[in-house]
Amino acid sequence: MVTETESPLITSNYKPTKELSNEGADLVDRAKTYIRAILHDSLHIQPSERVYILYDEDVELTQILTAAYADIANEHTNIDFTNFNQHTADDILAHLATLKANDCVILIQSQQFRLNEYRIRLELFKRNIKTIEHLHLNIIKPKEYKNYVESLAFSPVKYRDLALRIKDKLDKCQKVLVECQDGSQCEYTGGMNDCKLNIGDYKGMSGIGGTYPIGEVFTESRDLSKVNGQMSIWAYPSLAKTLEIPPEPIVLTIKNGLIEFDPENGIYPKNSTETFNQLLTLIRDGEGEICVREFGLGLNEGMGKSAIVTDISAFERQHGMHISLGKKHNIYKTSAIKTKQTRFHIDVFIDLKNITILDDNTCLFDDGKYLV
Repeated sequence: MVTETESPLITSNYKPTKELSNEGADLVDRAKTYIRAILHDSLHIQPSERVYILYDEDVELTQILTAAYADIANEHTNIDFTNFNQHTADDILAHLATLKANDCVILIQSQQFRLNEYRIRLELFKRNIKTIEHLHLNIIKPKEYKNYVESLAFSPVKYRDLALRIKDKLDKCQKVLVECQDGSQCEYTGGMNDCKLNIGDYKGMSGIGGTYPIGEVFTESRDLSKVNGQMSIWAYPSLAKTLEIPPEPIVLTIKNGLIEFDPENGIYPKNSTETFNQLLTLIRDGEGEICVREFGLGLNEGMGKSAIVTDISAFERQHGMHISLGKKHNIYKTSAIKTKQTRFHIDVFIDLKNITILDDNTCLFDDGKYLV
């Protein structure tokens, strides 16, 4: 961000300062439809509500998204734009202060905007201001831009009933069996915590909006020590927080909710890589052991094995399953883990074949599809 500029803080329209590529222009056209649906179906933007779009132009994907959001100016005249890199934090904060409850802020960020100690989305939620964040867009490779744009097609209108059926099954069950493509199996016993939904349905919620793309049902075992067996993973985050795909799926052995990993005695996951061992070492050294927590089911069909998005914060919604390693979880609290002990929440992606509710032998997921 610069400290001085002659450009106006607020503009009523957006025109990219750099010409978009032909592929970028095509993606703007695709994204317009998806973004209009987000604003109408999830945020329920009304003509009387202001929309404030804070963006940068450091990568072409931020330009693509800003141009797509700008298209709503054709039907929503109460819309303002600010280029984050051309203005001071004080000026931007002063404009944010003029917004009222039910107004909307869109953050389109190549990294993540910092306004001193001001945590933008959380502070806006406290004021009942709707907020959407697109962040870490500089991590995403140009060849992945199409996948990211397609992930924005996720709609609560289409997926709400599926998400609720999954939630109903997991909330009531006592035993879940996860089977991977290599035949490895892991059993969750003793029931799951109440599922949370991240599907763009914000009815009854205090904060409307969140980090996009969306599309996830997540929970964890009520008793974290009741997770046992093996699961293979096909991808995991590097230390730079980008998606890494090993040559072969890595097989995790889980005993009483903990990953078996003891390099001093030659105990590693099967097919593990140097970078994955580094990740496990980071968790073990920071927390003393490697705990399995989140049981996450991604519903977003815009992302997956054949539609990669390198940024982990986006890709965790990919169509399939992920689990989190590490003791940290911002939603679920357990007396078995003291908050001061928690440092890591690292998502890894399961090479999933099927998920079965053992209580009644209901197949929740098989052959790449949710079946409930």
